[in-house]
Amino acid sequence: MRSCFRSNRDILVHIIIVTISYYIFARISLLFGISYSNVSPVWIPAGIAIAAIILWKLPVLVGVFAGSTLAVSSTQVAPEVALILGFACCTEALVFFYLFTRLDVKSFRFDTPENVFWFIVIGAFSSLIGGLLGVSTLFLFEYLSPSYYVLNLFTWWLGDLSGILIITPLILLGKNRRVFLSSLKSIEHILYYLVLFPCSILIFDGSTPYLFFIFILYAVFRLSIPHVTFTLFIGNMVAVSLVVLERGAFIGLSTTETLLSVQLFMVVTSIISLFLKAAIE
Repeated sequence: MRSCFRSNRDILVHIIIVTISYYIFARISLLFGISYSNVSPVWIPAGIAIAAIILWKLPVLVGVFAGSTLAVSSTQVAPEVALILGFACCTEALVFFYLFTRLDVKSFRFDTPENVFWFIVIGAFSSLIGGLLGVSTLFLFEYLSPSYYVLNLFTWWLGDLSGILIITPLILLGKNRRVFLSSLKSIEHILYYLVLFPCSILIFDGSTPYLFFIFILYAVFRLSIPHVTFTLFIGNMVAVSLVVLERGAFIGLSTTETLLSVQLFMVVTSIISLFLKAAIE
């Protein structure tokens, strides 16, 4: 009886954590959205939802639905649209979980190219399903014109995929906080992060964003995989922040061109980094 109560309590706590986390980071991500489409260049909650369902299984879908519905409701869409978009977010996570268990992937430790490959494939497919449901809903309820359907689907897909590629490994590999924090005591790690942040600003505020690969390669060959994912997180968040401020290398002739260029950069750098690190492990 006591064990059952403790189990139900843990499930409730997990649902609350996912609901609050999803809502907060959805609101942050929507700051980068394209007008009237709720499409963000990086959908951080997608990575949170995938990590949560891997760690805490299916019950956390309640939190994903609640957090996403609440966040979308604040964007002045109709209540029924918010509910359907919440369902789309749940479906994306559910598809990922189904394929995760169907393919009998034991864990995403990102320590082999095969693990990285399946993570990317499953993430790309599930985010495409979520994008199709989400953009189709906006189209059917006339929040999106037919001429922008494909463009917004592509942007939605890349936004969710970038969130999964950047945030999910960060959470899953950050479970062992003691190991990560203890490594920060070394002079090498301290100096690395002291240099990383200001240099990221200089790189992405300039005209050569791919100079950031210097830091990626250093992290890949010198540091552990959690530091590789944290490097990706810092660099990509700096890049997106500068885009919001209308500064940096990714500013194009139009808002759409700008968003697509920074999205492609995030996806490409994440894939290359994860594969490289797995290959040399």
